[in-house]
Amino acid sequence: MELRLLGLDEAAEEFLWTYEAITGRRVENLGLWELAAAVRSMPDPASGLPEWRALGTVEAEGDVVGQRLRRFIAEALRR
Repeated sequence: MELRLLGLDEAAEEFLWTYEAITGRRVENLGLWELAAAVRSMPDPASGLPEWRALGTVEAEGDVVGQRLRRFIAEALRR
């Protein structure tokens, strides 16, 4: 989820693909796990921005992160 919030959608897909390849199995109920992860970011999805900025990994503002979280949740609900 954090990769998605950072706008690194391709890296998130690669991470999932690599994880499944290494374990030899698909992640079951992925949408449910994604929704559980999304709850951790509520009510303020931008709360991680200071830490991400300290690592030099993010240029996004809070409203962008909020939009990405809403998109992440919508995609999880479709799974």
